[in-house]
Amino acid sequence: MSKIIIDLQDGFDNDQVIIQIDHQEVYRKENVSTQLLLGFADSVTTEAPTDPFTVTVEVLSRSLTQEIPLVKSEIAYLGLSLTGSSLVYLVSDHEFWYG
Repeated sequence: MSKIIIDLQDGFDNDQVIIQIDHQEVYRKENVSTQLLLGFADSVTTEAPTDPFTVTVEVLSRSLTQEIPLVKSEIAYLGLSLTGSSLVYLVSDHEFWYG
C-alpha cells in the first residue's frame, strides 16, 4: 500500500468532519477551521488501498456528504475545500504548499 495525504483546506469554520476510505474511517474531528492566512485547516496521512478506491467526506455540521472515486496511481495528495454548500477537491502527485 502507498500513502495518501488528505488536506482540509479552504472554507472550514468550526465544522465536524468525517473522512472514510472504502467505508473505513480514517479521520473524525470537531471544530475544524481554516487558518485564513494559510488556507489550511488540518491534514491526515493514511494508507491508500488497492485500486480503485473511494474517499467519502462528511461535513456533518453542514449536512454535506460527497464520495470521491480515485485511482492510487493518479494521486498522492488530496485537497478538500468548502465553497458555500459544496465540497470541491483537488488531486495532485505533489505536496500542497501553504504560506
